[in-house]
Amino acid sequence: MAQAATAPGTTPSAERCVRYQGEYEKLEKRLAQSAAEGALGSAKSLKLRSVEDASLVALAQFSLDGLKSAGCPLPDGPPSALPFLLAALKCERARHANGQAAPPPACDQARWLPFKE
Repeated sequence: MAQAATAPGTTPSAERCVRYQGEYEKLEKRLAQSAAEGALGSAKSLKLRSVEDASLVALAQFSLDGLKSAGCPLPDGPPSALPFLLAALKCERARHANGQAAPPPACDQARWLPFKE
């Protein structure tokens, strides 16, 4: 997640910043997972996925509000599936390959890293 300058006149609590940044990143990973499921034809309907995505974006706003109120660095842009889309697609491919019996290691979102060019 790209970092912007801390709001003037505030001293961020490192613990709060890490918590809010972690929440924001988890939401971006969930957006990426939703996009990958749609791209690879999951059983979820487009309507259900769009409702879930709207909910995730609303939750991201809470994380952004928390970052701002704590004086933490803010992301450069809105929440996006793009940083984690490659990892999510690998997860979905692995899930389809093993018949979705158990989550493959590629689906462990704690191990996903944002794509860097």
